[in-house]
Amino acid sequence: MLQTMRSTPVERESDRQRWREVTERTEKMVRDNRARGASECDCWGQIMNIVTRQ
Repeated sequence: MLQTMRSTPVERESDRQRWREVTERTEKMVRDNRARGASECDCWGQIMNIVTRQ
């Protein structure tokens, strides 16, 4: 999912800024979840929540 987010084309600068914010927040959430041993299912759910509410 992160790879898909990273490879999504963005054209306008305002969109690029928002894309960076969402991607950075998602990557941090994944790192934090892995560090605390959270399940991958929880991680996927949180990613989907971030993506759908952006």
